[in-house]
This record gives sequence, C-alpha cells and structure tokens, in this order.
Amino acid sequence: MMMIMKDIKLKLTAISCILLILFMPVYSATVFAQDEEQTIEDKTPPSVNIEKPEEKVTEPFIDIKGTTNEPVVIEVSLNSNYYGTANSNEDNTISIGITLAEGENKIKINSTDAGGNSVINEFNVFCDSEQPQILYNNIYELNPAYTAEQTVKGQVNKADINIDIFVNEKKKYSGKSDSEGNFEIDINLDKSIKISTIDKTITVGTQEGNAWQNKIKIVATDDYGREATI
Repeated sequence: MMMIMKDIKLKLTAISCILLILFMPVYSATVFAQDEEQTIEDKTPPSVNIEKPEEKVTEPFIDIKGTTNEPVVIEVSLNSNYYGTANSNEDNTISIGITLAEGENKIKINSTDAGGNSVINEFNVFCDSEQPQILYNNIYELNPAYTAEQTVKGQVNKADINIDIFVNEKKKYSGKSDSEGNFEIDINLDKSIKISTIDKTITVGTQEGNAWQNKIKIVATDDYGREATI
C-alpha cells in the first residue's frame, strides 16, 4: 500500500511538472529593421527637343517650339543678354515668343529640370524686316545726255542687294549695292525712239529733231524678292 501511494505521488509530481512546462507563458517579439533614409541624386539631364527656327526671316517675331520629357524651367538669352524665363507647359511642350533685333540674332535656350540638370540649345537667326528703298539716283542729272555711254548712280537702304537698270524696257544692266548701299552701273542709251523736243526723260542728242527718248527704270531687289522701283 505504501508503495502504491509513493508511485501515485511521483506520478502526480511528474504531471505537475509537465503542466507547469506546458502552461508557462511564452513571450515573443517581432523586431522591425528600419532602413536609413536614402537620397537619390538626379544627374540625368532632361531630354529637350527644340525645333530649329529658320535662319533668315522677314518678320521680327518668332515662336520657339519644342518638347521635353519632364518639367523644365527655360531661360532665354538674346545676343548674350538675358531675355526672359518661362516654364514648360503641363503637357511638357515648349512655346516661347521672341522679338528679334534687326540683323543677326544669337539665341540661347537653357532648359533646367528639378534636379538642376541643364540642356542648352543655340540658334542663329538673321532678321531683315526692312523693305528695300531707293534713297537717291542721278537719272534727272543725266538729261540731256550727249553720249550713249552713261553711268547711273544711286543709293539704297540695304547693302549687297540687286540693282537692275532697264532702258526702254528692253535693255537691262545689273549690279549690286556696296556695304553702304551705294551703286554705280554703266548703261548704254538707246536710239530707237526719236523725238522732236527734249522732255524730262533722258535723251541722246543736243539739237531739236535729233534726239532719242530713253525711259530709265531702276529696280532694287533684296534676297527675299521684295522690290523698290522708280
């Protein structure tokens, strides 16, 4: 009987130990590792495509157009002077109006993204908005002319443009204005239209009844086909 009781106590003790082990609270913890904040430096320049303007224009205003792959700030300089600043449009298009100076215009477009990366586009545009004008000529000073060989002189407002002299709409003599707009062109007067009196047009001959009429026309034409005529 004593042995039985001892066995029972041992078993109860063993069961208590097992229960103690089974019912001991288990604590667990989840550890989250937080990465350090990283800054990614943008060193890639924007992709900017600017449509090349015409090299020669006759109007003093042009519209610079283009596209970009991201928002950019555009700084424009004209002939090495600051002209203005603009932003690209919401659809990443570019449209900038520029008023040109007469003559040569050096345009510089600096496009900068949010990371400070820039792309530069440069263009040269020559603006010639002036119509040709004949400022002076010596036609009336040649009347009357005593020889057929004469020199028509004059001045236009533009350098290096074509000067055509027409005699009675048949003969044509051509030349160019110099750097100051002056021109001198040798012509030969015609003896096909005989007149009895000397009038305001250029004539060949000195005596009444022995004169020939010559109508002189001067045409100045610039590189764009614009003309001035007298």
